[in-house]
Formats: sequence, structure tokens, C-alpha cells
Amino acid sequence: EADLLQWTIDNILLIITLSNLLSISVLTLISKPIRSLLSREVLLKQVSFKEYLLPVMSAFSLSIFFTLITSGIEIENSVQISQSAAYFSQIRPWLGNVMMIVALLISAPITEEFLCRGVIITLLRQNWSSKTAILISALLFGGMHIMSGGLILAVLASFMGGLFGFIFVKTKSLLPAIAAHSAANLSDFILPVISQMNKATYVIITIAFVIIFVMCIVPLCKDIKASAYEE
Repeated sequence: EADLLQWTIDNILLIITLSNLLSISVLTLISKPIRSLLSREVLLKQVSFKEYLLPVMSAFSLSIFFTLITSGIEIENSVQISQSAAYFSQIRPWLGNVMMIVALLISAPITEEFLCRGVIITLLRQNWSSKTAILISALLFGGMHIMSGGLILAVLASFMGGLFGFIFVKTKSLLPAIAAHSAANLSDFILPVISQMNKATYVIITIAFVIIFVMCIVPLCKDIKASAYEE
């Protein structure tokens, strides 16, 4: 049992990638209703550079802020990712970073946005308001992270899920939400740097990312056309 647990932790990045690919494949290949739903409602349309920039910067700054304020707390998910990256780096020096990129910046954002925003929000909006759909999706997204990171990660993921849902509904496209999700996950790559900061640098950078988030979220709320979001 102990050996199985250690094997799981060592290969968690590979497990994340394969489970994400399996989930999205099963849903799109087997479920006709979901394929039909996505073709009608989830628009993978191209959007303007600004509609990418503001969501990406908002998500990145909020994620870094959360990472900074929880840097003294050991979150199991982050520890397991670091251990798995170290395991793959022992096989090849570059493999750990490659596995993190594939799992955290590609497969997880695509799959989780497809499910939590593309499918769940679209389904919920058929009977409830956009705000309610975003809230429920965010709570479900947070709940998905309880097993891997406990209550703290679940709460933080719920906030991030709310932002991703807002971006999806605002832009009427999954692409900016996926890009924002990838940007948010970059915080896992920055954890080692944060642990080496002195107190003054820590405070300055925390305040700076709060300001960046506000500067991005305000125009995002005002400027992006989103008739579907408006009640």
C-alpha cells in the first residue's frame, strides 16, 4: 500500500494528464447531447487581443496573490506536484518541467474549462441566470480540489473558478478562459522563488499584484461586450 501511494505521488503529473485526456475524450466521443450542446452554445471563437490580455493578467495576478498569502501554508497538492516533478527530473533533467507544462498549462486548463465552464455553465444557464451559473460552477470547481489540497485550496479554487466563469460568459468563448487558467497555474512554477523572498520584497510584490489585478479586472468588467451576461 505504501509503495502504491509513493508510485501515485511520483507519477501524479502523468496521472493528471492522462485522466484529463480520458475525461474530455469520453465526453466528446460518447455523449451526443454534449457534442450538440457545445456546437450550439460553447463558441471557440477568436477574440481580440485585449479580450485575452485582460483575462490572462487578471487570473495570473490573482493566482500569484493567493500564492503569496498562503506561502507559509503547506498545501498537499503543491507538495505532490513538486515531488512528481523531481521524480521525472531524475529520469531526465528536463522532463520534470516538461511534465509540469503539459499537465498544468495544457491538459488541466483545457479539460477543466471544457467541463466546468463550457458544459456546466452552459447547461445551468438554460434554467438559471448567468450569475447563478457562474457561482454554482465555481463552487463545484472548488469542490473538485478538496481531495488534492484540502479546504484552503478548495476556497482559492472557487474564487479562481468564479473568475474563469466570468471570463467565459463575458467573452462568449472558452479560449480566453483556457488562457487565463493556464496563466493562473503558472504560480506553481514560481513557488520556489517566493520562498526565497525577504519580508520587504514579499510585501511590495503582494501589493503590486493586487494593484495589477484591480487595473485588469475593472476594464474587463466595463469594456468587453457581453450581452449574454447581462440580465
